[in-house]
Amino acid sequence: MEALSATLQQMMEKNPEFKKRMKDVQNYYAENPIEQINKPSDECPFHNCDGSGFLWFKDWSAATEIQKNGKLDDEIVYKSDKKFEWKEPCKCYEQRQKQVEHKRNLATAGIPKLFANARFQNFSTKYAGENKEIATIAKTAAINYVSNFNVMRQSGKGLYIYSETKGSGKTRLSVTIANELIDNGESVLVVKATNVSKEVRKTYNKDSGVGELEIIKEFQQSPVLIIDDIAVEKPTDFIGELLYSIFDYRVEHKLPTIVTSNKTIEEMSDMYSDGRVSSRLKKLCIEVYMPEESMRDRESEYENNQLEELLFKEAN
Repeated sequence: MEALSATLQQMMEKNPEFKKRMKDVQNYYAENPIEQINKPSDECPFHNCDGSGFLWFKDWSAATEIQKNGKLDDEIVYKSDKKFEWKEPCKCYEQRQKQVEHKRNLATAGIPKLFANARFQNFSTKYAGENKEIATIAKTAAINYVSNFNVMRQSGKGLYIYSETKGSGKTRLSVTIANELIDNGESVLVVKATNVSKEVRKTYNKDSGVGELEIIKEFQQSPVLIIDDIAVEKPTDFIGELLYSIFDYRVEHKLPTIVTSNKTIEEMSDMYSDGRVSSRLKKLCIEVYMPEESMRDRESEYENNQLEELLFKEAN
């Protein structure tokens, strides 16, 4: 290091222009000691880093102080009280992490492929026929639920989406809510009611490797739980106890729960006569009514008509 300094001194003495440039560099780093080493590129959406996701800095004032104490090498740099080099996450790194988390949440949510792209903007009420107003009110309630989710979460409130008619849009609306919440960074679990008991029963197999309580805890502790088509199964004491254990835990811990059903909460009292399941649902959920109209049948008819034109049109 000393030999290098002596050589530079000799060069500057012999070349005034070189000496001036070196002086300018020293003055620049004295006024701007911290330098970003990796240069911004278009690979970073914010044009802050080189696309690596990190900003790499050097503090030349720290380097000068370290240099005064001896040679400038890795041992001295990293034992120094002052940082000579360091890295910080770029905005694009945070964005990438959010995207990775979003994909992970979608992958683990249990959302049917059919509804992977279901969002409020493509939730149409035009297939509700004369019941369009009811469908519109339900959609508005769902939109407001997501918009005010922090308030709903603090209250531990979810929705009970009801219609006696199959295909009325209960599942689509509940999964649309799930997708919108996941888009907002929330963790959601969507499960068919029939699969709740199936997953628990699987643990009774000696080769399952998973305990009953582990599965039940997944349903109990999910930050947001959506159970689709509750009350479709024939009621049994086993199912009643299972649902009660899930709902009771979620009431006590104020965890948002969304349920769809072709039975009202009051009718649930008839299915599970001790009333414990229905009482927990009343505490957990606000009732939202869907049309008594099969929007699925109307939509299918419209789609088929469109495709039939392609299938049966005469060739030119």
